[in-house]
Amino acid sequence: GDSALCRLIQRTLENNRDLQAAAARIEQARQAYRVDKADLFPTLNGSVVANRETNDYYGEKFVGDAQHDLKASLNWEIDLWGKFRWGKRKGEALWKASVEDERALRMSLIAEVASAYFNLVALDNELAIVRRTLNARKEGVRLAKLRFEGGLTSETPYQQAQVEYAKTATHIPVLERDITLKENEIAFLAGEYPSHIDRVREPSTILLPESLPIGLPSTLLERRPDIRAAEQKLIAANAAVGVAYTNMFPRLSLTATGGVESDDFSNLFKSPMY
Repeated sequence: GDSALCRLIQRTLENNRDLQAAAARIEQARQAYRVDKADLFPTLNGSVVANRETNDYYGEKFVGDAQHDLKASLNWEIDLWGKFRWGKRKGEALWKASVEDERALRMSLIAEVASAYFNLVALDNELAIVRRTLNARKEGVRLAKLRFEGGLTSETPYQQAQVEYAKTATHIPVLERDITLKENEIAFLAGEYPSHIDRVREPSTILLPESLPIGLPSTLLERRPDIRAAEQKLIAANAAVGVAYTNMFPRLSLTATGGVESDDFSNLFKSPMY
């Protein structure tokens, strides 16, 4: 129910550097999964070569030998033992694990920002209470001085009032420092430079739910992103074992190569050599 906190959380999710790095890791894992999946299909390569050799021996006529090649090769390793299928499963699991890691980081950031925000509001209210107390102590010092100067009391109560006033005054710079540090902490989480953090001043304006719908322990475990990420990493580790196991067996690859060669580039596609 706090619009300032909602805006702060939104800025954090947009600008936090760790969250941006986690999003980049998701894209990296997704592209790696595509590479692993592509290993199931044939590989097509092409090459274009142009060279010129010369023979220039002493006493002999200069001879130049040019050659132009245009070739293509097709290679396909048959997945006899499931090596590439295991690799595909591993890549997919790592991709899903990176997604869950990003979700866990997102939830942690929201919790940290909210906790720091409420601590900041509590520090503001504590500082306001200390300042009101300081004003009351100041008034107590004034009254104690009047009583002492009027001969109603000894100097001891007046000195005690001064001590209480000074003791209360020492809390203000400490709280102001803590407020600045807490604002800097929130700004760091939000990926911003240290600045003033907008917030409510009265905790009574913050509406909190009466109860939290936690749910059953089993469903709670299924929803937790850190546990889901650990599950996917276990699947990836098992797939890595499968890849390593298949490396013990022979590999079967089919290779086909074709192209044209010619001494004259203009007659490259008329060459009888294929």
